[in-house]
Amino acid sequence: MDGGWFRLKEAKLYTRARDRPRLYVSAFGPRAAQVAGRYGDGLWTLGDPETAPEVIDAYREACGRHGREPGEIILQAGFHLGSDEQRAIEATTRWKATQMPEVYKEDLHDPASMERSAHEQLSDEEFAKEGFVVGADPAEHVERLRELRDVGATVLCLQLIGADEAAASIERYGGEVLPALREG
Repeated sequence: MDGGWFRLKEAKLYTRARDRPRLYVSAFGPRAAQVAGRYGDGLWTLGDPETAPEVIDAYREACGRHGREPGEIILQAGFHLGSDEQRAIEATTRWKATQMPEVYKEDLHDPASMERSAHEQLSDEEFAKEGFVVGADPAEHVERLRELRDVGATVLCLQLIGADEAAASIERYGGEVLPALREG
């Protein structure tokens, strides 16, 4: 076998998974969500309460049309729970370009251009409070994550995006945010 990175000769996998691996299809719009509903075991999309409902509805509709039960609906969001609001935002703005819809739907290649466009079109407040979950108040994080759950997520995938106080952010999530989510 030649996998492109290295070659194997007479390779054998001795342990096999009990079940076939699940296929979660990443979708950022209704057309891709239709593919997820037809072929996938679940849907993976951005944790944006404004765009996710349309994608989730398209996924569920496609599942029904193809006689399939909807699988996991995974919403992904970046987070950073810092000790200071402004410092938390400053530690995460390098991710601002990932909140631009055209990054996922158009043929863009130049990171510097994407970053410039994001800073021109998206305020720090929009970035931190609408796209990702960034700030210093754990209660705000709990509220935002509940909002994502209520959009229809069965799984919330949280990606730490803060370069500053990273370990402290994770510890605060474990001690302040996640317990509050489990209670509610």
